[in-house]
Amino acid sequence: MEDVKTAVVHHPSPVGFPFFSRLPAEIKVRVFNLAALAPRIIHVQWERLYPENYIGSGIPYEEIAWVDKFTSRDPVPAVLQTCHLARQLSQDVYTKAFRPRRNPDSAEAIPVCDESRYLWVNFEVDKFRMSYYTLRDTLAAEKAQIRELVLEADYIGEEFMADYTELFTGMKSLKTLDVVTELELRKWAGELDALWGIFEDLFASEEGWKHSEINIIEAKTGDTMGYLNEERWLKKFAADRYEKLVLSRQDRNNAAREHVSHRERFATFRESSGRGRIEDDRLTWRKSL
Repeated sequence: MEDVKTAVVHHPSPVGFPFFSRLPAEIKVRVFNLAALAPRIIHVQWERLYPENYIGSGIPYEEIAWVDKFTSRDPVPAVLQTCHLARQLSQDVYTKAFRPRRNPDSAEAIPVCDESRYLWVNFEVDKFRMSYYTLRDTLAAEKAQIRELVLEADYIGEEFMADYTELFTGMKSLKTLDVVTELELRKWAGELDALWGIFEDLFASEEGWKHSEINIIEAKTGDTMGYLNEERWLKKFAADRYEKLVLSRQDRNNAAREHVSHRERFATFRESSGRGRIEDDRLTWRKSL
């Protein structure tokens, strides 16, 4: 008698929920709305594109027909690609943002990229990661809607207060700011205090405003220094800057009582001492006041 071998057929497990299409419309709508509220981290890159042969054309730089282009390596939200109903519902949640922008001072109309492109974002829940220069060239109307920001920045140069004040102008809705830097944390010691002061100068007088949570993160180590633990961190790891920070905090409180802005304090020091770099000799600056 011949052996009878029974073939075993393995059926792959179903992916997802195969009976979703049979659910009532009300439940589908609820599921799609919840999916649209899932927070994402969006990496935004900026690039300035120029028309061909603009070099040697004799056109002043201010009038060149450049275009600012914004891109992201992150995919389009999945819910926007699920089905017609999901896309229709999600368009009430997501916004088309970061479109290409022409030089407003140029009379030329030379297309140097696809100007119909944009990024789908939800300013209410999405966290944006971008460089100092990307944020600088983002439209003011879009900056004003950002609530969660990871800023890649190593700039602590001569015009720190002026440049970062301009950078964060209008960003009243910002709740958390994580500055990721290639520099050592100790080099951001006084600058973290200055960042805190910038937001106070910009928005403290506006009703209902709450201060952003600010952290400085060293990219190589992942070490984090926040405003609330800055003093403790310096005392332990950078004692040479600890006293300067204490004086900075005291001076900031005194200035608040006297209604003097942080930017005015830095300007007073630069004018009286002849120094240009904010981070140079903070202790001398504090004693001079």
